[in-house]
This record gives sequence, C-alpha cells and structure tokens, in this order.
Amino acid sequence: MRRFLLTTAAATAVMLGGCIEVRAGGGGGYFASGDSVLSTDGDASLVGADITASGRAGGEVSVVSADFRANDLQAGSLSVAAADVRFTGAVDRDVEIAGADVRWEGPVGGDVEIAAADLVFDGSVGGRFSAQSADAELSGRFTEIDISAADVEITRNAEISGSLEAAAADFIHDGRVGGDLTLSARTAKLNGDVDGEVRLSVDPGRRPWNAEDGLVEINGRIGGGRICARTVVITGQVTGPLALTADAEPEIQGGSAADIQFTARNGERCERGWEG
Repeated sequence: MRRFLLTTAAATAVMLGGCIEVRAGGGGGYFASGDSVLSTDGDASLVGADITASGRAGGEVSVVSADFRANDLQAGSLSVAAADVRFTGAVDRDVEIAGADVRWEGPVGGDVEIAAADLVFDGSVGGRFSAQSADAELSGRFTEIDISAADVEITRNAEISGSLEAAAADFIHDGRVGGDLTLSARTAKLNGDVDGEVRLSVDPGRRPWNAEDGLVEINGRIGGGRICARTVVITGQVTGPLALTADAEPEIQGGSAADIQFTARNGERCERGWEG
C-alpha cells in the first residue's frame, strides 16, 4: 500500500455535540481526529486512536487509526491504515485499506485493494477488486476479482461480470461469474454458475487426507475448462469440454457433463497455476 499523505491546510473547526466539523475551500486539505464531519471539495487526513467520520470530501480521505468508523461517508478516494474498519458510504474512485478486521458496505467507482485478516465486503466495484485475507466473504457486484485467502466465500448475492482469480484453502462459490474462474485451492465447492471456463488446481496436499482434501464439487453450471484434483463430484451442469486429471473418473450424481477427457493423476501434484 502506498505511503499515506497527511496534509494540513487552513480550516475552521467548531465543536458540535462532541464532533469536529471542519470546512475547507478551494480544494485544500485538512487534518482532524476524533469524531469528524467532513465538508470539503479537497482532501482530508484523519489521525487518531478512534476515528468516526461522516460527511463528504471530494478529494482523497487518508486515515491512520486504531479503530475507524465511517457512517455514510462520501469520498473521492480513500486510503486507510487501521486495525478495525467499519465503512458505510460511497467512494467515487479508488480504495486502499490495510487492517485486521474490515467490514465494508457501499459502492466504489474505481479499484479496490485490501489487506486484512477478516474481510466482509458488500458493495459494487467499478474497477478491479484485489484482496489478501485470512477469511473473506464477498457480496455485491464486481468487474473482476483477484483474491488470496485461507477461506473464501463468494455469496449467492455476488455477481462478477468478468474473471475471478483466487488462491485459497477452502473455496465456496455461490454466486455468478460471467468470465473465467482460475483457482488454486485445497477444497472447492462451485454451487453457483461460471459462464466461462474454469481452471482449477485443487491439490489434496500431503497424507493423511480427510474427505474434502482435493475435492471439487460442481453443483451449479460451468462452461467447461480444466480441472486437476483428487476427487470430482458433479451434481450440476458442465456445458463445454472438460479436461479432468484426477484419481478417478468424476462421480456424476444427477448432473450432466457430455464431454469429459479424463487422465489419471497417478499421485502427481496439482501445481498452482496448472492449466492442464
């Protein structure tokens, strides 16, 4: 994440019920801490242990804090370094966040880049969404996603118009991907749809295995592609050719897959970035 720019400029601060209301004109910036109501066409820089912000800043809002709360905040762009982040509002351009626990609700017009331990994101993203996290749950509308996490859940309320690239231990997809899905994982459950092709590397890891190590479940609809895994179960629909490398031929349990080209894995690793 880029270094945050903390600017100060001439401003007027008035105490209003325990909050600081700061106004700046002419595109200038200002510095505030605590509870802040923003009203500026320029930038805003906020530093403090606990910060709550609302209002509007047409430029960049930069935050360095332990806990940051944004209540219906409207910003041109946003960059945050905080342990605990709770955001509701809207950002016109890009968002960058580094935090431990991040909860987001609202639209973003540009790109999003997040590094967090726990991430829950519900909104819309006009640009590219990139995240690194331990646990991630994504809902809303996205153009394209690139995510790395231990556990990734794409909820049933998620729609990705473009591609989805993910690296995870456990991956659950309940939404819809309009483009291709590229995944490296230990377990993958595709309950939703993928209009494009899939490229799945789902390696079981070292023995002893549990029942889900190296397991791919296709319970929705995919457009074909390439899969390397230990076990593949199809209860959904595969509409295009599927090149499958696994320990055994797929278990088709009420689903359909007309064109499967099977190759025995023979104990070989499903390497990350495998493309069949």
